[in-house]
Amino acid sequence: PIRYPYWENLARGYEDILATVLILQILFLLIPGVIVLLSLLLLWKRRKWTFRDFLHMLQKVRDTVTDRFHREKNKWKDF
Repeated sequence: PIRYPYWENLARGYEDILATVLILQILFLLIPGVIVLLSLLLLWKRRKWTFRDFLHMLQKVRDTVTDRFHREKNKWKDF
C-alpha cells in the first residue's frame, strides 16, 4: 500500500465534499427550472388569445401613440 501525505488525504476529502455540494446545487437549480418550465407550458396551453389578437393590439397601441403625438404636435402649432 502507498502512504500519501496528510495534505493529499485532506484534498481528497475536500474533493468528495465539493462533489456532493455540486450535485446538490445542480439538483436545487434543476427543480425550480422544471417547475417554471411546466408552469409556462400550462399557461401556453390555456391561453385565450391568438397571435392575430396580439398583432391587432399592437396596431391599436401604435395608432394611439401616433394620434397622441399628432395632437401634441398640432397643439403647439396654435401658439
